[in-house]
Amino acid sequence: MKVNLRQYQQEGVNNIRLSYMQGRRSVLYVLPTGGGKTVIFSHIAEQAAKKGNRVCILVHRTELVDQSSESLSKIGVDHGIITAGQEMDLSKTVQIASVFTLVRRLHLVPPDFFGLLVVDEAHHAVAGSWKKTIDHFINAKVLGVTATPERLDGKGLGNYFQDMVVGEDTAWLTANGFLAPTKVYAPPSKLDRQLISKRGGDFAMEEAEDQMMQGKIMGDAVTHYKKHIYPASAIAFCCTVAHAEAVAKAFQDAGINGVSLTGDNAKKTRKDSIEKLGTGEIKVLTSCQIISEGTDVPTVGGAILLRPTQSLSLYLQQVGRCLRPAKGKKFAIINDHVGN
Repeated sequence: MKVNLRQYQQEGVNNIRLSYMQGRRSVLYVLPTGGGKTVIFSHIAEQAAKKGNRVCILVHRTELVDQSSESLSKIGVDHGIITAGQEMDLSKTVQIASVFTLVRRLHLVPPDFFGLLVVDEAHHAVAGSWKKTIDHFINAKVLGVTATPERLDGKGLGNYFQDMVVGEDTAWLTANGFLAPTKVYAPPSKLDRQLISKRGGDFAMEEAEDQMMQGKIMGDAVTHYKKHIYPASAIAFCCTVAHAEAVAKAFQDAGINGVSLTGDNAKKTRKDSIEKLGTGEIKVLTSCQIISEGTDVPTVGGAILLRPTQSLSLYLQQVGRCLRPAKGKKFAIINDHVGN
């Protein structure tokens, strides 16, 4: 199946190729959440494989392995998957790899094996496992893709990427119908940020949890969901696992099907929950650090922010979950209860 790239996506591909033609080894491509980064790098992987180059797409979560696999399957690209509990089949020209699995198997893969490494959510690329993996495949070209080319810890991406290709921004994508227009509601925040200490540049989540678990804030989350988002579905971003579970219960107590989703859930449970969110069977999915990146559910109507953060990257990743357009979606609604 041929990929029909939008004009701005084709321009991105052309600019990435131009950068490589100018002699650069590593290129960072920036496009907002919902702009179609997965489509773009799947197309590039397909074209590179046709030329005989082995390609590895590096991701950091199970859901992103599945998402990339589905994208490649749609365009008929046969591929292998490198993930925990599965044997590697390196006969496939294109591989999708969990970086945390591949880094433990680098001794099994020659340094000159891959011709192209695609780094999904490339703002992670300065972290240990990513760096070790990229450094191992010393001859491979590197394509990083991200919506948010910055890190809260202040480590720059310039040490890992020699060029940055920037696609259209959120305003342009919205004006041209590729993202849903947004409405942001920020009720008076009952959170006192000055009482929360900082750790690693962001708020200490267990301290934020102490305030966010108060009944009044939980009640506001339910009330404002009913007022501004219902009957559409929403994702609520929470401080901790306990907080996510408590928020889900608050919605359940109000007669709304709320379900918490955390890293403790089995893979199948997480996949089923996200599918039910897409169909509307689950109205509110509460999350602790599990679906701020990569989750693609266009029917989601809103984001409920219950986790304070000083990270612009995290904020954009979270609100981006509801920006994809869908039939009947006039606006993406963001309820910000924490002053983000």
